[in-house]
Amino acid sequence: MTDPLQDVLAPAAIERALEIYRQMRECDHTELVQARKCATEQVFAMIDGGERDEQQLVIGVLTHLKAQERARAAKPAAKPTFANKSERPAPGGKTAARATADAKA
Repeated sequence: MTDPLQDVLAPAAIERALEIYRQMRECDHTELVQARKCATEQVFAMIDGGERDEQQLVIGVLTHLKAQERARAAKPAAKPTFANKSERPAPGGKTAARATADAKA
């Protein structure tokens, strides 16, 4: 026997949330696929938590997607980390180890 929550309620809430999300902001295919994945995970987490109201599921998904957007926007660009000094780029774009090797040659 199939579960109506998984077969009917969840897909309806996901589609409605993504429809609203697309109206709120322009997004390319990749962003939409990521949003769908997040929406699916969120809806099933909410259903597992006992939520059965489609409107509340949609609101929960939209809130989650907006929080994800804010987190991405607030996250500074990652700076490369270097295990040791010889891996760091020297002036001119060469690593210190490469600059030393070139100087010896």
